[in-house]
Amino acid sequence: MHAAKVVNGETFGYDANGNMTWRLLDGAAYEQVWDAENRLAQVKKGATVQAAFVYDGDGARVKATVAGVTTAYVGSHFEWAGSTTTMKVYYYAGGERVAMRVGSSAVYWLLGDHLGSTSVTVASNGVRVAELRYKAWGETRY
Repeated sequence: MHAAKVVNGETFGYDANGNMTWRLLDGAAYEQVWDAENRLAQVKKGATVQAAFVYDGDGARVKATVAGVTTAYVGSHFEWAGSTTTMKVYYYAGGERVAMRVGSSAVYWLLGDHLGSTSVTVASNGVRVAELRYKAWGETRY
């Protein structure tokens, strides 16, 4: 066994590759569908598709539809959800993501922690907009 099958009353199932294929969460059945390259292709709640993902030949996600909203991805530099007010443009320096622009608003600076995660988002005027800190394995610290 490589992963938990029951945690706090929630039940999980896996395929031969170790991908979680189903889970029972608060009485609702979820199914996760994986493509031939072990990438998540769909998440279903019962018969209803909650999310769907499309990848290019290199394995990069190029499209996601979540809760009825479709977002197109151009590399790791641009996200388009159908509106100039929600588009996101990311800026890099030395291979590290350092800033983003949402819509036509000002640039937001993305400040990283010692683990490489973005922990603080600062507006171009220097005001902190958001902060989210993580533990070593991705669990939210505060």
